[in-house]
Amino acid sequence: MAGIPPFERFEAFPRTLRRYLAGRAAAVDAVSRRICDRPGVTWVDSTVELDMGPDFFARDGFHPSALGYRSWASLVADAVPA
Repeated sequence: MAGIPPFERFEAFPRTLRRYLAGRAAAVDAVSRRICDRPGVTWVDSTVELDMGPDFFARDGFHPSALGYRSWASLVADAVPA
């Protein structure tokens, strides 16, 4: 299960909205981690390991670009046990 990306880095949103969404996302991620703490389920923390450089976002500043989706998919794929 992939965690929610770090909203505080979504430049398309005003700073106050980014902080609010980041707090809500952290709460959802905390519950998700507890649910995922079982055999056969892998948790992927998207807030620390996801490289969100300037090419990560699409033009709308919210959705990932093709490169962003590849980067996120690679992060998730690398976390899946063989």
